[in-house]
Amino acid sequence: MGEIKSKSLVILLCFLVSFLTMPQISAAALSAPTNLSASALGPNEIALTWTAVSGADKYNVYRSTSHSGTYTFTNSVTTNQYTDTGLASNQTYYYKIQTVDNNETSLLSSYAGATTLSSFSSLSAKSSGPGQIYLSWNSISGITSYTVYRSASYSGAYTEIASTFYTNYTDGSLTSGNTYYYKIKAMGNSGTDYFSNIVNAAAGSPGSSFITSNRLSGSDRYETSALISQYGWSSSNYAIIVNGENYPDALCSAPLASKYNAPILLTSSESLSTKTRTELSRLHVSHVFLIGGASAISTSVEREIYYMGISISRIAGSDRYDTSARIAQTLGSYNQAIIATGENFADALSAAPIAAIKEIPILLTAKNSLPGNIQQALQNVTSTYVVGGTGVISTSVLNLLPAGKRLSGADRYETNLKIIDEFSAQLNLAACCIATGQSFPDALAGSALAAQTNSPVILVNSLTNTSVGNYINQKSNLISKLIVFGGTAVIPQNVVNTLLDDIASVPAAPPNLTAKSQSISQIALSWPTVNGATSYAVYRASSYYGSYYQIAKVSSTSYINSGLSPNTTYYYKIKATNGTGSSAFSPVASTTTALSIPSAPANLTATPKSTSQITLSWSAVSGAASYSIYRSSSASGPYSLLTTITATSYTNSGLTANTTYYYKVLATNSVGSSSYSAIASAKTIAASVPSIPDNLTAVPKSSTQISLSWSSVSEADTYSIYRANSVSGTYTLMATTTTNAYTDSSLTASTAYYYKVLAVNTAGSSAYSAVTSATTLASSVPTAPANLTAAALSSSQISLSWSAVSGDPIYSVYRSHSASGTYTRITTLSSTSYTNTGLDAGTTYYYKVLASNSAGDGPYSLTANTITFPSVPLDLTATADNSSQIVVDWTPVTGASSYIVYRASSSEGTYNPIAENVAAPPYTDTGLDPETTYYYKIVALNSSGQSGLSAKASATTQAASP
Repeated sequence: MGEIKSKSLVILLCFLVSFLTMPQISAAALSAPTNLSASALGPNEIALTWTAVSGADKYNVYRSTSHSGTYTFTNSVTTNQYTDTGLASNQTYYYKIQTVDNNETSLLSSYAGATTLSSFSSLSAKSSGPGQIYLSWNSISGITSYTVYRSASYSGAYTEIASTFYTNYTDGSLTSGNTYYYKIKAMGNSGTDYFSNIVNAAAGSPGSSFITSNRLSGSDRYETSALISQYGWSSSNYAIIVNGENYPDALCSAPLASKYNAPILLTSSESLSTKTRTELSRLHVSHVFLIGGASAISTSVEREIYYMGISISRIAGSDRYDTSARIAQTLGSYNQAIIATGENFADALSAAPIAAIKEIPILLTAKNSLPGNIQQALQNVTSTYVVGGTGVISTSVLNLLPAGKRLSGADRYETNLKIIDEFSAQLNLAACCIATGQSFPDALAGSALAAQTNSPVILVNSLTNTSVGNYINQKSNLISKLIVFGGTAVIPQNVVNTLLDDIASVPAAPPNLTAKSQSISQIALSWPTVNGATSYAVYRASSYYGSYYQIAKVSSTSYINSGLSPNTTYYYKIKATNGTGSSAFSPVASTTTALSIPSAPANLTATPKSTSQITLSWSAVSGAASYSIYRSSSASGPYSLLTTITATSYTNSGLTANTTYYYKVLATNSVGSSSYSAIASAKTIAASVPSIPDNLTAVPKSSTQISLSWSSVSEADTYSIYRANSVSGTYTLMATTTTNAYTDSSLTASTAYYYKVLAVNTAGSSAYSAVTSATTLASSVPTAPANLTAAALSSSQISLSWSAVSGDPIYSVYRSHSASGTYTRITTLSSTSYTNTGLDAGTTYYYKVLASNSAGDGPYSLTANTITFPSVPLDLTATADNSSQIVVDWTPVTGASSYIVYRASSSEGTYNPIAENVAAPPYTDTGLDPETTYYYKIVALNSSGQSGLSAKASATTQAASP
């Protein structure tokens, strides 16, 4: 226990010393580089750049094969750029940069990544017809064009013979039987050139067969694997050894063979095959990978190899699934994988050459569950391919995979073709490998050979397979050789012969297509005769990479394409056809039709730029050499030539401010001049903004329209009209006009609107005019006033009142002396009451009222009438009739219905009523005292009220009789 504590203390002290002696980052930490970018320069180089850090002594470059992986120091540089070389082709690399200053280091920068270009060793050549050689190669990412070079010998001078954007080329008009050597130069985005491998082929002779086949077959599977090795490798440091009798462990070894450029050799479980031993010696192998555990390849085999002086690495797992995961681990980093069933071999064998070419693993799975070790192997994978249908790998397993894509057909042969089609861009069909789909050894050993030339392995059975035959026929123009793995017992010769017939019967692609312009509407095409062709299909496009459409089918070797547009480039390619099928396309040929008189320029526009400049522009006219610009001060001319230019825009200077100019343009070439373009005009910008519009008026025209007008402003181009709902409200632009009048429509009836106007020219806008307003007319006349009443206020006044009518109308009061008489308007007012004065006392008056608005007069109200108070009685007299009676008399009052007689005992005394409801004068006052003076006043009454008291009158009763 004490010893453990001592060891722990020593470890702690070592850690503290290490920490204290570590370089310390200063308070002002170095900045990490920014704006790191990475771009591939070729198959083996990536260029890095970043923003320099002030004060940096140098920069450390770190690299990883995964953006989240471990970054390893690569190099130190003093500049802010670096080219990383010696990289693997078609591989993604990630980088981070670190700033260094006086041994202080910054944090690592953000990462940047790039993928190197594909390697360029896929060129193949084959005879394709009399005096013809067909070249093909794999497409390379980042390449913009390919140049074809030819020589009469391997080491001779190579002459450039063609440049193309495609990945194939037919070299025609060669000497039949002569051998020619070729190489391709690929131009990358960086401007760097890459040369391909050198290949050769003999130009075909008339009547000769241009398709060859090689059968690689031994007395058994072990000898066949050795013969395949001999065909593809003169020597090799590495070899892959698999069990030739049991497929599970062996299925996944093709990518490993490709990684080490090693053949796959077969052995029995208990002893090393003699043919395999001999081949290991011939190859001078120094290291062998044994695939599978001791039950697959025994330790006795391992000892035999060891005693040959060959080092050994055994890759084996707990089962076939684990073994596939361990092979994947040996491959190193990968972001794609192929998933195949571990219960059968055909689908995995179809994918083997593809996996080898791409150097991605084949991982095995059970049908309904994904083993845990396979899930672990997929940890950094972003996409997967599942080979085989749901009968071998279920949908539930597919759904567990990263971006899984299923490749499957009706049977193993169609699945094989689906896989080849999926990866056709990476495959070279010049040499196609053929293997039986009934057993695994030959196809497994051949997958490593196929990967060397990016060739597919096509599975066949002992009978001619229709889908395979159709595929071979469709691709026959690309195929020059069949490499057959295995003897006639597994692939009968009649199957091979059928496939060769499918290939040989299709004609070669026409070489040396030429295109020559004949006129403004015709192009003549011609090409050499293709052996075996019965007709030729002519295709045309409007651009090199455009869509090509068949325009003719002819039996001759020439064609004139008519009805074309002048001065237009057309692109052509040809297919040779016969009863079996069609060839590949010929190389593209193009030419341009002759010039014609150009068409009139379109889309002419004129735009003011200043007080003295207007800019013109128009669409380019095909075939035009120059443009002539004409100007006028009016649309109808006359127009004078202003200038002639080659561009499609022009700025006219030295113009007068606030002035409109009119322009037209014609196009010219060596043939002649076009008609004039449409006219365009513009007004130069004014020297100053216009003055404020005066005399703005607004007049209602209807219930929905108000008419505006104002005084013209001489320097204005347009007027902007603004409207609000109140004098101080928000004014909104509602119209722009070139005249000094405008009718505002779609308004609301009986509504007030407020307006102001500003004048506009090219210099800007004036200030606003004064505000004016108007109210739209009502949409209908008002209703009749209701509840009209008339009440007498005095002998000369009558008060009228009525209920208000909606819409704030004006009221007119009419009066008559009889209900049916003539009514005369006596007043107009906006209120709902009126007092009529100056009337006659005791007179009945009749009234009616109507309401008016902007739509007109409404109907009359019902009639109301009343009588004015009676007038004060006049001419009052009092006469004593005897000692107890006085007769009171007066002039009858018009309109009075009765009278009240008042009496007092003194002139200024209190007058009390002594008689009411006196119908008419005179009135006799009785029961008076003799010789007594009495004073009288009279009041007249009617239905409206009573008059004032009359003047007084008095009388003294007579003396009593004795």
